Amino acid sequence: MKYHLNEAVQGTIGEQKFKSSIQWRNGTFITDEPEKLGSKDLGPDPHTLLLSSLVSCTLATLGSLSEKLHWSRKSENTSLKLLTVAPFPNS
Repeated sequence: MKYHLNEAVQGTIGEQKFKSSIQWRNGTFITDEPEKLGSKDLGPDPHTLLLSSLVSCTLATLGSLSEKLHWSRKSENTSLKLLTVAPFPNS
């Protein structure tokens, strides 16, 4: 199987509880958790990153399709929310 990216995305966590440094092909960004979870909210949390990936993929697919199908477009929006579901009683 051929690896899609030239280099792996890498992460490092230090002494701060949730703050991580993520290295990708063009730089580094910080991920963190909100203050209500005991961190400093210095970057997006993992749930936000997951939703961002899905939104980005959706928009990139729409952009690619609109180009191939010669659709005229100026801009598009999409949004996602993460819902938590309570477990079934007695499960």
